[in-house]
Amino acid sequence: MIVLWIIPNVLLAFSLYVICGNLWIAFGGLFKKREKSETLIPFVGGFAGMIGVLILPVNGIRFFWWAPLALDLGCGLMLMGVVIEQLKKKAHGGNGFK
Repeated sequence: MIVLWIIPNVLLAFSLYVICGNLWIAFGGLFKKREKSETLIPFVGGFAGMIGVLILPVNGIRFFWWAPLALDLGCGLMLMGVVIEQLKKKAHGGNGFK
């Protein structure tokens, strides 16, 4: 029974760590100039959080499965950016998705 709480909480804690790291990387550049650039970790935080929410043994929490995906810049905004770029290519006569 305790495993039903440990696994989702570990996933949610890891997800929170990755999501905060992605936010730090994305918005930290606004306040401080950096010589080297870091990259976002795509999809890892969002999907770990989504799985953690789905297996958490709390009634009604499964409705919020989308929240970690929406909060993670490496997931939501990156995926939206890829789709927009592909639609632009397709609109300008390119092949779009390959």
